[in-house]
Amino acid sequence: IECFFPETIDKLQREASDLDGPKPMLLTGFSEEDLMAMMIGHSESRNPTFGCNQVVIVRDQETKQTLPAFLKQALCLTVYEAKGLEFDDVILFNFFAGSPAGNKWRIIKDITMTAEKRIKLKIDEELTINELDATQFDRKMKKLRQEVKEDEEEVEMEEYTQLHVKERNEILRDFSVLCNELKHLYVSVTRPKVRLLIFDVDEKNRHAMSQYWEDCNVIDVVQKGEEKEHPLLKHGFETLADSASSKIEWRMMGIKLFRKKFYISAASCFEKSEDEDLKHKCLAYHHAEQASSLESEADSLIYAATNNKALKKFEKKAKKTEAKILKKKAC
Repeated sequence: IECFFPETIDKLQREASDLDGPKPMLLTGFSEEDLMAMMIGHSESRNPTFGCNQVVIVRDQETKQTLPAFLKQALCLTVYEAKGLEFDDVILFNFFAGSPAGNKWRIIKDITMTAEKRIKLKIDEELTINELDATQFDRKMKKLRQEVKEDEEEVEMEEYTQLHVKERNEILRDFSVLCNELKHLYVSVTRPKVRLLIFDVDEKNRHAMSQYWEDCNVIDVVQKGEEKEHPLLKHGFETLADSASSKIEWRMMGIKLFRKKFYISAASCFEKSEDEDLKHKCLAYHHAEQASSLESEADSLIYAATNNKALKKFEKKAKKTEAKILKKKAC
C-alpha cells in the first residue's frame, strides 16, 4: 500500500513483536478435498473439530454461503466482520480466487527490494496528525535522523528492506480496486495471534503476491503432499488448537459478536454453547434488521415513484409494485 497508494493510509513506525511464531502457511496445489483430508488428519471423524478461537475468514457473505460443508462447522466471518477481532488460528479461504482485482495483482511484481542501513531512531515525542501523512512522515524521519547524526558522535544503525516500484501514472486510475483489496488483505492476515493458513481454489490471482511473500521470506509454502511432514499439519488441523473450547468460551465469543451486531455468527456461537434463548434472540435481531432494511428500500422506491417527475407512469407503477412486495417481505 505504501508503494502504490501512499496517500491512502497513515504512515507509522514499523512494529515488531518481542515474540516469535510460525510463519503463515500458504497451501499450493490443494483442492477442497485435499484441504478436508489434511484437516481431519488421523481422526476417525469426517469433520474436523474447531474451537471458538479458530476462524475461517472469507471476503464476503456470498463466499460464506459457498463454503464446503466441513468448513461450515467452524466460526466463519467476512473480512469486515473480523476487523478488530483476534483469533488463535485463521484460515483465509479463497480470498484471491474471488478477488475483483483479477489479474491486476500482477502489479505486485513491479516491487523490487534492496537491503540498506539507516540510523536507528528512538522516538520519544508524539507525532502530530499532519505528520502521519506519508509525505510529512518521511520528511519528519529524515529530519530526525539528520539531527541524531549531528548531535551524536556514534550512532546506532539498523538494517531494513527498502521497497522500490516503477513509476506508473496509471496506477491510481487503473488499479484503484487493488488499493481496497490490499487493505482487506492486511486486515485478514493480521487477525491470527498464532497461525494463519491461506487456501485458494484458483491460485492464479495470488501468484504475484505469494512470490512477493516468498521473496520477503515471510511465508511457509506447503506443496501438496508436504503437509504429511509439516510439524503443524501432519496430525490434522486439531493440532492447531491448544484445547477444545468450552461452552463458556463459545458464549463469550457469541456475546462479543452480538455486540458488534453480527447476529448470525453470534447465533452459531450460542448454538455451540447450548444457549438456545440467546440463539433465538440473535435470530430475532437478524430478522428485525432485515425487515428494517426492506422497509427502507421500499420507502425509497415509493419516494422515487412519487417525486421523480422524469419517470413515466408505467415506471412509477412498477416501483410502487416493487415497494409493496418489499413491504410484504418485511412483514
